[in-house]
Amino acid sequence: MRTEDIEQFVSVLAVPTILIDPSRRVVASNDRAEALFGAIAIGRHYITAFRQPSLLDCIDAVIESKAVQTAKLVTVVHAQDRSFDIQASPMAMDEGLAILVSFLDTTQVEAAGQIRRDFVANVSHELRTPLTALAGFIETLQGAARDDAAARERFLAI
Repeated sequence: MRTEDIEQFVSVLAVPTILIDPSRRVVASNDRAEALFGAIAIGRHYITAFRQPSLLDCIDAVIESKAVQTAKLVTVVHAQDRSFDIQASPMAMDEGLAILVSFLDTTQVEAAGQIRRDFVANVSHELRTPLTALAGFIETLQGAARDDAAARERFLAI
């Protein structure tokens, strides 16, 4: 596959994508990847091009295993925390094993999950207060107010 073909292939992908050639140099990236990492120095070794340990570990795992690897990446983009699922896939080339790395933005999914967890925690807390009060009234009605008609009526009214 020609370099021009590879660059065109990577450029049309809908997610941030980079291609690392068999000599472990970055040979192609798309605009979405450059928006994520800034200007990517084509021709540089991937270790000097990217500083994120989870990304480097994922690429190293593909080199060792020659199998698809996944990882998580949390980074700051335009002063905002962003979460990505990384998928690094081996790709056979004439010169050897290349690696195609793609990044799926999961920031909104992570935020929705956090909202759900917060909602469940708040609902749980809000339900505990009236349930605790009801349990106290029931204990009182079963105990001290059992034979006190006035107290029983007052607690049942509440």
